Amino acid sequence: MIWVFEVVVSLWFGYELVSYLARNHFDILQRFFAGIPVGIFTYSWITFAITAHSQLDFSKFFIPFVSLFFSSIGLHYLNIKNKLSSTIKLEFIHFWTLIIGGCFYVYLMYVSMLNKEVEVRGAGYGDTPFHMNIISSFACGCNNKRNGFYDVLSAFFAGERLAYPFITNFFTGVLMATGRATMRAAMFFPSALIILSFFVGQYSLSYKFTKDHFSCLIAAILFANLGGLGWIKYVSQPRRGYADWIHNWGNNQYEYWFHPLFHIIVPQRASLWSFPLCYWAILTLIQAVEAKDWRLFTLAGIFTGLSPLIQVHSFVSLAQWSIAYCIVTFPFFKYIKTPKKYLKWIKLWAIFGVVANVIAGPQFLIYFNRLSSSKNQFLQINPIWQSHGKAHYGNILGPIILWWRGLGVFWAIACFAGFSAMSLKQIQMYFPSIVVFIITNLIRYQPWELDNTKLFYAAWIPLALPVVGQFIARLARKKETVVIALFFTFASCFSAFLHSRDCLKSNPRIFQLTDVQVGLWIAENTPTKAVFLTSDWHVHPAATIAGRQLLLGYGGWVSSHGLDYWGKLDLTKKMLSNPRQLTNYYKYNVSYVISRNHEHREFEGNRDPNKFQIIFKKYGYMIYKFVA
Repeated sequence: MIWVFEVVVSLWFGYELVSYLARNHFDILQRFFAGIPVGIFTYSWITFAITAHSQLDFSKFFIPFVSLFFSSIGLHYLNIKNKLSSTIKLEFIHFWTLIIGGCFYVYLMYVSMLNKEVEVRGAGYGDTPFHMNIISSFACGCNNKRNGFYDVLSAFFAGERLAYPFITNFFTGVLMATGRATMRAAMFFPSALIILSFFVGQYSLSYKFTKDHFSCLIAAILFANLGGLGWIKYVSQPRRGYADWIHNWGNNQYEYWFHPLFHIIVPQRASLWSFPLCYWAILTLIQAVEAKDWRLFTLAGIFTGLSPLIQVHSFVSLAQWSIAYCIVTFPFFKYIKTPKKYLKWIKLWAIFGVVANVIAGPQFLIYFNRLSSSKNQFLQINPIWQSHGKAHYGNILGPIILWWRGLGVFWAIACFAGFSAMSLKQIQMYFPSIVVFIITNLIRYQPWELDNTKLFYAAWIPLALPVVGQFIARLARKKETVVIALFFTFASCFSAFLHSRDCLKSNPRIFQLTDVQVGLWIAENTPTKAVFLTSDWHVHPAATIAGRQLLLGYGGWVSSHGLDYWGKLDLTKKMLSNPRQLTNYYKYNVSYVISRNHEHREFEGNRDPNKFQIIFKKYGYMIYKFVA
């Protein structure tokens, strides 16, 4: 249970630091929940730094714990002097939205994060194992003892450094390796705290924009059920084969959007953990400009600067948003006669920029090799409606067709009708989000255009939600338009509701408990840096449980990271079909071969028993040790 103390001291430090910088601009509830990601990621970075050349184990518990413990005491003493308010004013809608919404999100994490050790929800079937292999690589596998600060190896492609935002999964691995948590506990409890931080941040930002709790309630409902017009196909043509009615409409029809819960929050841990940073950063910047307070600019810089190794897309979108907000709020003509007053604004924004970039800059080092080796696949000016596989998306109506189908009524209100209900100040707040929306429509940041949804969710959706919520709330308050408000809400939410219903009813098992036992045996009986030749099964326990390097893992992950999947696949086929040709076994440092349910019969029949010795035979697995 040591991991509980690690989580608690992280929460305490985050609360005290945010309280010191935000003062009474945030109430005590906001200060606590805004501090959750700050504390957790600070604890992660301290631990990551001290294990650059040593093993991640129980002994590494003390330095980060003691550091944050005494830092929290010091900050607490300063906060007592600042006489911070501890009052919480919760109106009826506000209170019950937070209670019911919070309970729902915690339940969602409970059933989705390895429930009963093997169950997931939604797209977690495909993505959770990816995160598990990174978690296990830190907890007990190939990254448990690193040879340098950023010497982080890829478990699904042996010999390659991992160019992926790993801090989220590193913290989970820390709780397992130093705090002795189970993987289930290490995934669920921090994720529940993070999603509550996100939810409170979302409500707080919506209220800052609308000053109306009813609009905030609608915005919260919209986010959890954000979809397009797939429901029309469900009603008119229900027999279209498998469909999620958001991205996959059945009958081989795919549209541009992802379900916020079961395509984004549940499977994509990087998105889940970056969302609170995005919402709190945007809210803090808005507050900072209003208050002209350097502490708030500093806090916004911390939120932004922490994001690159949580999710780099969030940093990119926050950078775009903050630059646009700086331009639109800068008093260009206000101080023409007294130009020295401009210096204050320049200093305030410089504080934000320096803090954000000093924290963020070093984190980009892990991405440079990938960008240089796969530069033709990243950062392309290539409009998403031209690369979505639909011929008619390439014409002048392409973006309209894409967004009308993808987000339907929500998009129409967010980009057009919603402006009719906004004040000039609200338009000023929303303008940077529109800038992010336009840029993200035009530039592809990764080979797959749907990865751009991460940027839309990071800096367009946070303010599009209150824009649409406010518009619908105004309609709902008038008798003559209440039916229209109900229809707009239904049209925006029903597609996602259909998929949520299906996901909550099903509980797919990513593997069996016997597979877990095999992974634990590998973790206890093989070297942490050993390379395994296996099938490309995406849940292979050698990687997901033991954290060992696979010569070639799941092809979808390999390809999406810009690595040579087909070349390595051809290599593994040759090695398995001709195990007496040992050159490549030596070349790629393969130490073990695993055959599951006799999937590699050619290898089993042709191997040299003196070179490939069976060391494990159970649960349908045969593990061979290569004797060099």
